[in-house]
Amino acid sequence: MRSTRALSLTLALGASVVLAACGSDDADAGDDAAGPTVEQDDEIAGLVPDEIREAGVLTVGVDPQLAPMVFTGEDGTTLTGFEADLARAAAGLMGLEAEFAQGDFSGLIAGLEAERYDTVMSFVVDTAEREETVDFVDYVQVGAGILVPEGNPEGIEEPMDLCGVTTVVGANSQGERTADALSEECAAAGQPPVDKLVVQDPSDVQTAISSGRAPAALNVSLVLSYTEQISPDTFDVAGDFFNEVPGGALFRKDDTGLRDAFAAAITQLEEDGTLAELAEEYGIGDSLLEGAPVINAATTQ
Repeated sequence: MRSTRALSLTLALGASVVLAACGSDDADAGDDAAGPTVEQDDEIAGLVPDEIREAGVLTVGVDPQLAPMVFTGEDGTTLTGFEADLARAAAGLMGLEAEFAQGDFSGLIAGLEAERYDTVMSFVVDTAEREETVDFVDYVQVGAGILVPEGNPEGIEEPMDLCGVTTVVGANSQGERTADALSEECAAAGQPPVDKLVVQDPSDVQTAISSGRAPAALNVSLVLSYTEQISPDTFDVAGDFFNEVPGGALFRKDDTGLRDAFAAAITQLEEDGTLAELAEEYGIGDSLLEGAPVINAATTQ
């Protein structure tokens, strides 16, 4: 795993780490996308509640614009990404078929509580506040990181290196919240605040760097790992990720049977190497939660 450092930023990682939020509660037409071939495990399938086992379907709530976790493929309909494929693999072990219901990130937890989905798998950070209403099966860790042009010409390595530096952040994103918290650290050290360059569209973060408008960007670790993987000649991740917290799939508090069946499926996928293979495929191999899966691993509010 990429090493982590403690930094006393008051990161609001409990807030949504949405790159873009749009969509509706429509079933995805491309649920049969290619993914890992997984056969039913009778012991795990036996843990699935009768109602769901008889229906044969695991309904997964997602926001389809959260690459590399869940996003629309090149055909414009099929969902792909780490969590989309993980959902299909876990469902297969449980003797179910994964079907996806798309919606805005901000409404996914409410949709779960209203029983429109069986689970939510859409880049959700586990917090103590969220654990008051839902349960998590955690398998990734999400932190903050710094994206720079390939070769890192400005030599930016530490978060404090961004004090006074023009830094791209998405509007109302985790990157912007991180920049605001870091600016407080800068001020306490007698340095100028981060000079935020706020952009509206997620793709504008990378564009601003590649066009020379800024020497760095702040974003969440999973996105940065993916960006570095798909554009190795354009971008680098500077230094280490910091202030990492767990994230994973959500379940209703009263649905412990399905939660435990899903956790058993993730355990099997971790043991047979499928979890790591999927993570590497989507460029997030160093973002897997150590000891995954863990139920309710929140470390922050």
